[in-house]
Amino acid sequence: MNFEAGEYFLENHPKRMKKEDKENARKFILENASKCQLKAEVQGDKKTSNVVVGDVQCAEYLITAHYDTPPSMTRNFVRHQLIFSFAIFLPFLIAVVLVTYFLRGSVWFYVGFIGSYIFLFLPISYILGYLGNSNPSNVNDNSSGCIALLMLIDKIKNCVFKDKVVFVFFDNEEKGLIGSRLFYNKYKNVLFGKKLINLDCVGNGNALCFMGKNEKFKDEMFNVFQNNKTQLLPNLKPKNGLLMSDERNFITIDNVGIMVMFVDNWTKAKAYIKDIHSKYDIYLNEDFLVYITETIFKMFESKYSI
Repeated sequence: MNFEAGEYFLENHPKRMKKEDKENARKFILENASKCQLKAEVQGDKKTSNVVVGDVQCAEYLITAHYDTPPSMTRNFVRHQLIFSFAIFLPFLIAVVLVTYFLRGSVWFYVGFIGSYIFLFLPISYILGYLGNSNPSNVNDNSSGCIALLMLIDKIKNCVFKDKVVFVFFDNEEKGLIGSRLFYNKYKNVLFGKKLINLDCVGNGNALCFMGKNEKFKDEMFNVFQNNKTQLLPNLKPKNGLLMSDERNFITIDNVGIMVMFVDNWTKAKAYIKDIHSKYDIYLNEDFLVYITETIFKMFESKYSI
């Protein structure tokens, strides 16, 4: 697998939260697709811009990854979302109770009540990336997924089955899976029969995990990776919990989300993602990327070989 385009992307476009940074990343993806002689275009609206490489109408498989990145947070935020969410909502609830108790019947009640909601709105806006500073390093989340797509694009460019696969770089996943929802709404009438493989956080961990509610296709992909003898890795099917990515918007077609996660205790089999949304998201296991991309490519070779 050719890592050159991915390496350039990682070094020159590490942050992709602000408008200008996103534009530069999209420009590179489009230029890279042009070099590979593949059709590519930007789709979306004024606030969300997906990059589509290939022809959605002709494709049978959609390989996807989000390219936007989050604001900078504490390294344990994602691993302990419930605790941090409680810490955010508790001051808001206290403020509402105090306003209701001390200012009821007063003209200042409405001012205090609106102020309480603003008090809640600010941290939520920061978490979703509408406010705040860009996280300086986003190697795993989700430069790793973008690199995997770039590697597959380079590998598939000269194959006879290249029209059978479309690659989509989603925007605004961090703001609530917005880009993938926009894409689904645009193409939902032509997606029937197609299969989607979403790659998110595939660069750091010790367990290959399969996310989503489509158990049949999830088992199918699980077996594809399990049968690839180039590298045997531990596999895990965790409960979805608070983990979510763009595959969740494609409920009407076969879909699976692939993540690489950490498992400390295999008996309890509790999986987690480490250090994303923080400045410590700096590690990339190239062996995992090669394993994942090679396995997906071999699946296509097997399916479409003459």
